[in-house]
Amino acid sequence: MPVLPPLPVPVACIWQAAGYYRLPPLALVGILGVEGGRPGQAVRNTDGSEDLGPMQINSRWLPLLSRYGLTRAKILGDPCTNVWAGAWKGRRRKW
Repeated sequence: MPVLPPLPVPVACIWQAAGYYRLPPLALVGILGVEGGRPGQAVRNTDGSEDLGPMQINSRWLPLLSRYGLTRAKILGDPCTNVWAGAWKGRRRKW
């Protein structure tokens, strides 16, 4: 069995979000690995948007996510919220 590297979010958050959105948990782990973000990390893009937190949720999603009560601060600072937002995005459309 392969050993996973340390994750920037609790594994329970990944399993819960994956189960709720009917996504393979390892898909979310893979996205976390590719994106390489960390809680509290905001990366400025050349188009002026930002990629936020572990799943690197692009700030262009904030207006839509705000309808569900999610703020930039919550997505940036709460790793579980960030994973849930990433799973929601993954269920809405392809990466």
